[in-house]
Amino acid sequence: MGNNFNKNTLGQKVVWKDVKVLKVSKEHPDRLFYKTSYEEKDFGEIIVMNKTRNAKRKSCDLELSKLYTEPPGISKEKKKT
Repeated sequence: MGNNFNKNTLGQKVVWKDVKVLKVSKEHPDRLFYKTSYEEKDFGEIIVMNKTRNAKRKSCDLELSKLYTEPPGISKEKKKT
């Protein structure tokens, strides 16, 4: 998970209550793109995952395991009603 949600790439503070449009791109999984008005042509950019010396794996390299091996089903009490 990222740790930078407050400053954009220009060093300006992002006021989240003013954000009107939020875009996430598959090509840039470590960035959020935003607009603070519908009239803006360009998106502002926030790099969420800063590159550090200790970063050993990227967020796109994570492997997810299944939580359930079979569907959890409905309890007998819920089936009665």
